[in-house]
Amino acid sequence: MALKEGAAAAKAAGQKPGACLCAGDIEERVRLSQPTISHHMGILTKAGLVEATKKGQWRWYRRNEKAIRAMVKALRGKL
Repeated sequence: MALKEGAAAAKAAGQKPGACLCAGDIEERVRLSQPTISHHMGILTKAGLVEATKKGQWRWYRRNEKAIRAMVKALRGKL
């Protein structure tokens, strides 16, 4: 949800779509520890639903909209 809100805020501000958040940004929003967030973001990255970019010591995450749409489409076909 935090990644979706970040992308929507960036779009509203006229910034490029797919705004990124670091684990610290997500931590503030969901109140989980940074290691827990990094673990779960790693799982989402391996699944292809989130893209991660390393900048210095930080990893920045953004949603992979194309993969998310494909997953939703596949799930709708099975339900």
